[in-house]
Amino acid sequence: MRTIAIAIAGLFIAAASFAFPVHVYPGLEELTAQSPDIALIRINARVAGDGQTYDTYNVTIIQTFKGNIPTDASRNIALAHIQMKDSFGSTEAGFQPTERYLVFLEPNTFTNIAGTHRNLPIIGSCWKLRPDSVWKADANHPLKVQMETLFDQQDWEKDRTEQGSEGTSSR
Repeated sequence: MRTIAIAIAGLFIAAASFAFPVHVYPGLEELTAQSPDIALIRINARVAGDGQTYDTYNVTIIQTFKGNIPTDASRNIALAHIQMKDSFGSTEAGFQPTERYLVFLEPNTFTNIAGTHRNLPIIGSCWKLRPDSVWKADANHPLKVQMETLFDQQDWEKDRTEQGSEGTSSR
């Protein structure tokens, strides 16, 4: 019996080591304020990771809305396996090559995860664009207008959601 208890405790400890805090979607305005970098990216390939928390992807930065991420070349960034929404109302936790995403990023300070940036650990920090959508923001418009226009075009939710709760995610 003691062996079973120790084994179960070991599983919980192992699961906790892969977990990271995930926060509820705060709404577009607050998410925009919290994120130092916002970019439209295309996934080229998954470079590293175990599919548990953050994986490193090689991406092309299509457009930078906020921050100083250059759009001149591909780069590696870390993306978390947390729920994201798409234009069809479905949620998923994976990134697919050639797909485009709007991501709310911050500099990557994790030493065990490769990549210059990582998405915020917030549900809604990654949004999958519709495959048929054409998007080019007008840099002359304020960031708020650019984000609201993109969210309207994609039929994404701009307001804070009460669904779900803060917690941890290992996927």
